[in-house]
Amino acid sequence: MKKIKEYQMMLNENRIPYLETQKSFLCESKCNSPANVANIMESCFRISDLPEEHIYAIALNTKNQITGIFEVGKGTVNCSLISAREILIRMLLAGAVSFILCHNHPSGDTNPSQEDIQITESIGKAGSLIGVSLLDHLIIGEKNYTSLREIQAVTFE
Repeated sequence: MKKIKEYQMMLNENRIPYLETQKSFLCESKCNSPANVANIMESCFRISDLPEEHIYAIALNTKNQITGIFEVGKGTVNCSLISAREILIRMLLAGAVSFILCHNHPSGDTNPSQEDIQITESIGKAGSLIGVSLLDHLIIGEKNYTSLREIQAVTFE
């Protein structure tokens, strides 16, 4: 068990971004399987109980240990807006070498939408350009999850 921090990006007096700790959680810090990641997200954020979509990016070091968790998007009951640029800024500030995306489907259905697949591909390509690999994207629903890597919906590098 390790203390894991949820960060928020803030701007200092010179308008330069920095990371500020929002919350800390005591939980498993190594992301070694999609089930493990889903358990971390459920225990820390109760992600399956949220009434609208929430998107998180988990920053990882070279040993796949969590260096930080960021809420990178929040939407409505069936959609949300995220930006590769905003996610990758946070990953670089956290010193990540790789990351995992997670979001919930309030309906409980964890099947990926076409938009889920397209945005995952886009963010994965952007990350690989700067040397920060997207390892997986989990969709978490009521008592289950879907790993886009496991179902081979997207080619991950």
